[in-house]
Amino acid sequence: MNINKRYRYRYLRALTLGDVPCEEPIVVCPWAGLISRCIEPAGECYQQLLRSYHSYSNGTSVDDGEEDLDDSSSDSESDDDDSFFVADDKYLIKLDPVNFKAQDHYRVLGLHKLRYKATSHQIRKAHRIQVLRHHPDKRDNCIKLEDDYFGCLTRAFEILGDKLKRRAYDSADESFNNKVPDVIKNKPETFFNVFGPVFSSNARWSLMKSVPLLGDTNDSRDAVEKFYDFWYNFKSWREFSYLDEEDKEKASDRDERRWIDKQNKAERQRLKRDETLRIRQLVDNARSSDPRIKAFKERDQRVKEEAKLARKEAARQREDDLKQQRLKEQEDVRQRVEEEKRLADEKAAVEKRERDVERSQLRKQRKRFRDRLQRWNDLIDETDDRARVEMMIHIDLLCERLSAVELGELTDKLDAAGDVDGAKTAFHGAINDVRSHIEKERLESLTGGSGLGAKRGDAGADQKWNDSNIQLLIKAVKLFPAGYQKRWDVVANYINDHCEIIGPKFTQKHCIAKAKKLQQSSEQLKVEANTKAYEKYEQQQLDNGATNGVLPDITIRDPGTIDQPWSSEEQKLLEQAMRTYPQGVDGRWDKIKECLPGRTKRDVTKRYKELVEMVKARKQAVQSADKR
Repeated sequence: MNINKRYRYRYLRALTLGDVPCEEPIVVCPWAGLISRCIEPAGECYQQLLRSYHSYSNGTSVDDGEEDLDDSSSDSESDDDDSFFVADDKYLIKLDPVNFKAQDHYRVLGLHKLRYKATSHQIRKAHRIQVLRHHPDKRDNCIKLEDDYFGCLTRAFEILGDKLKRRAYDSADESFNNKVPDVIKNKPETFFNVFGPVFSSNARWSLMKSVPLLGDTNDSRDAVEKFYDFWYNFKSWREFSYLDEEDKEKASDRDERRWIDKQNKAERQRLKRDETLRIRQLVDNARSSDPRIKAFKERDQRVKEEAKLARKEAARQREDDLKQQRLKEQEDVRQRVEEEKRLADEKAAVEKRERDVERSQLRKQRKRFRDRLQRWNDLIDETDDRARVEMMIHIDLLCERLSAVELGELTDKLDAAGDVDGAKTAFHGAINDVRSHIEKERLESLTGGSGLGAKRGDAGADQKWNDSNIQLLIKAVKLFPAGYQKRWDVVANYINDHCEIIGPKFTQKHCIAKAKKLQQSSEQLKVEANTKAYEKYEQQQLDNGATNGVLPDITIRDPGTIDQPWSSEEQKLLEQAMRTYPQGVDGRWDKIKECLPGRTKRDVTKRYKELVEMVKARKQAVQSADKR
C-alpha cells in the first residue's frame, strides 16, 4: 500500500472510529494471493501510530508527542483536581536562585505532601499553577529574572521534570530518614511497630518491583527467611550525583573537568558504600531483634537437644546390651572352664586311684615274687658272694622292669615248677627276655640318632644345642606357629638374636632337624630341658648373690605350685576381660582376676607381660628376617 503520511493517519482514525468495516478485505502483498483478515487495533505498532496521530492532530512533531499514555489519560481524568497542590509562598519568596541545591523543589512547586509519589502530570500542573501565580509579568514590581525567586521555580521544574535528575534529587532528599533503629532487647512486642515503617520507607530504593515487607508474628518460617534473604541481597537504585560539590560544566578546560569528574565519582562511591552498610546494619538489627527468629532458634535448640538425648539413650541402651552380652559370654566361658576343670579333676582322681591300685598290686606281686624265691635257695650258691650279688641284681631288675601282671605270671611259673631246674629255667628265661628288650631299646635309640645326623649332614651341630638354645627353639616354635610366612627363617633369626653362642649361627636346616628330633623324642626330654633351665636360673641367682656378697633368699618351689600352662579357653577369657576393663579403670587387674577362676593376680599380670614380649619379639624377628 503506497499511501502518504497524512492519508495513513486519516485511515487509522477511520479504522479507530469504526468508519471502515472490519469485513472489508485488505491487500497485504500485491504479488500474493488474496487473504481476508480481520484487523484489530492493538499492539505496540498501534500505540506508536496512535501517538503519531495525536501529535499530528495537535500540530506538533512526532518526537514532541511521544509521552506516556498513562500521563495522557491522567491529564484527561484529573484536569480539575488540584487537591494535591499546597502553596507555600513564604518559603518560596525567601529562596535564593543562586543556591538552588539547598532548596526543597517539591515544596517550591507545592508538592511537599506527595514528594516522590507525585506523578509527572502533577508536576507539570503544579508548575503551571506556580508560573501563573508568581511570573514577574503578573506582579507589579519589575525585578530581573536572574535575581528573582522565580528562577527557583524554573530550577525545580528542570530537576523534577527530568526522570534522571529527579531520581538523583530523590536519592539525596533530606526529608528521608536514614536513621537505623537499635537492637530491641527489653520490649520485643514493639518490634513490628519500630522496624515495620523503616522497611516500608526503604523499599522505595529497590530495583525490584515486588518488595517483601516485615509481616507479623503469624508468618511462616519460609516467609521470614525469604524476607531476610531479599534484604541481605538488597539492590538499590539510589545514587548521589545530586550531592556533587563541584560542577564540571564550570571547568575551564578538559583536564579540570576530568579532575572534577574523578572527585565526584569517588565521593559517590563512598556514599554508595555507606548506603549499603546502612541497609546491612538495618537488616542485622532487625534479625537480632525479631521475636520470630528467636522462637525459631529456640525450637531448633529444643529439637537438637531432644535428638541429642535420644542418641544418648540409644547409646546407653546399646552399651547396656553389649555389657549384658559380655557378662553372659564371660559366665558361659566360666561355667565351661569350671566344667572342664571338674571333669579333669575327676579324671585325674580316677587315674590316681588306678595308679594307687596298680602300685598296690605291684607291691603285692613283688613281695609274693620275693617270697617264692626264698623257697628256691638252691638257685644260687650260698658260698659264692659274686653269684649272690648278681642274683640280687637280677631280682631288682625284674621287679623294676616287669609289671604286676608279668610278675604274677612269673611267680605262677615258679610255683608250677616241680624241681629246682624248672625254677632256674623260668627265672633265667625272664632275665634273658628283659635284657633282650633293653638291648633292643638301646639299638633303636642309636639308630634314630645316627639317621638324623646323616640327614642333617652336620656332625658338630649337636654341640651348639645346649639347654638354653633348646628352650629358645621351643619358644620360637610356639611363637611362630605353622603357616607363618618364612617360618623357619624367622625362627633361626630369633634364636641367633637371643642365644649366647659366639661363632657359627643357627640355620634353617639346624632348626628343622632339631625340631624333628624333639618331636620324635619322648615328652620326658622336654620336661628335663625345662628343669635344667630352671636349675640354671637358680644357679645364676646364687652366683650373682655370691658376687655381691649377699646370699639370696631362694625358696624351693613345690612341684604343685609350678605355673600351669594357659589353655585356649583361658586365653579367650583373658582377652575378653581386658576389653571389658580397659586401661585406666580402677582395680583393673583385680577385676580381670575375678573373671579367671583358678588364676591369681600374679598369673594374670605375668601372662600379660609374656604376651607383650611375644609381640615385640615377633615384630623384631620379622624385621631382621626381612633385612637379611
